[in-house]
Amino acid sequence: MNILALDYGKTRIGYAVGDTNLGIAFGRDVIQNKSFESVLHSLQKIITEEKIDLILIGLPKMLNGQDSDQTEYTQNFGARLKENLEIEVLFEDERLTSAEATKNLQLQEIKEKKQKGKKDVISAEIILQNYLDRQ
Repeated sequence: MNILALDYGKTRIGYAVGDTNLGIAFGRDVIQNKSFESVLHSLQKIITEEKIDLILIGLPKMLNGQDSDQTEYTQNFGARLKENLEIEVLFEDERLTSAEATKNLQLQEIKEKKQKGKKDVISAEIILQNYLDRQ
């Protein structure tokens, strides 16, 4: 099964793809979140090109498990995707993925201008890899 993982943000959406047979997530790129319609168009293209069977959206929660400010935005985005795409959409707890992505970026010594977008991609990759590891 081919999976598309999204690290949803109000400005950028990092994405990664993976295959349950391989069990490995591959960070791809970011989608600029200018409007829902533009994001939907980009996702439809990715879904077709990558033959995606499932969309996995990182669900931001606070460390104690409670909803964060971003949780509702992300849930609304996921609900809109479910309404507009003929594909299964699931949520995956993404606690600590941004911190882990930042640590990975520091190890890679990426210049500061590129860190924000790259962090979103790495976060999506971590979300997906965590999911694949549990399968």
